[in-house]
Amino acid sequence: MAMPLCYVRRLGPKDGPPLWVLHGLLGMSDNWYGIGRALAAEYDVFLPDMRNHGRSFHAGSHRYADMAHDLLALLDAEAQPSAYFVGHSMGAKVVMHLALRHPARVRGIAIVDMAMRAYPFADNQATLEAMLHAPLASCARRADVDEVLQKPFPDVPMRAFIMKNLYRDTKDNWAWRPNVPNLLAALPAISEAIHLPGARFSGPVLSLRGLRANYVTTHDLLELKRHFPVLQDK
Repeated sequence: MAMPLCYVRRLGPKDGPPLWVLHGLLGMSDNWYGIGRALAAEYDVFLPDMRNHGRSFHAGSHRYADMAHDLLALLDAEAQPSAYFVGHSMGAKVVMHLALRHPARVRGIAIVDMAMRAYPFADNQATLEAMLHAPLASCARRADVDEVLQKPFPDVPMRAFIMKNLYRDTKDNWAWRPNVPNLLAALPAISEAIHLPGARFSGPVLSLRGLRANYVTTHDLLELKRHFPVLQDK
């Protein structure tokens, strides 16, 4: 049985080169809407919700090979032989996996704040567990959810990011759009390294690193250049 397609926002112009922008863990297409609008001046921009996120389907498996396959299905549905890709965090690893395994479908990629190595997942585990156990059923208003999330998420921007995932279900109760239990179970796979010995992508690659973060080290860049020889670092 074929898997359903992921939910996608499309921002014109439709005659521009296709560009797919992938969010990170617990993100969604909304996170990239503003940047997507700016990019749409030149590109035909597609903003998907990855599986188990946003308005896309829920699935038991959440490996990078799965998400790369989801992207291939979207490209086929849009009749796109190849496209450009931007990925942040989890989305960046999806993009790297896609470029290394299916280079003919990829014109070029931008990797935002992510390396190929494995990352510790204790913080993400704590975040997902807090979401899983949040007493949403006792919350009548959005302000009530904000109040119960203040203890596990005292940082206001982080709490706002988490709360973007709220919605009213068919019974008008607060619920999470992401498949929190499945993402929690999949954290080891989400955090694992992209390990494809000998695989190379010879197209253009841009690595973008945050000034205040240390997610991508000098050693990480050396590893990236072994697989992406045309890498530029910004």
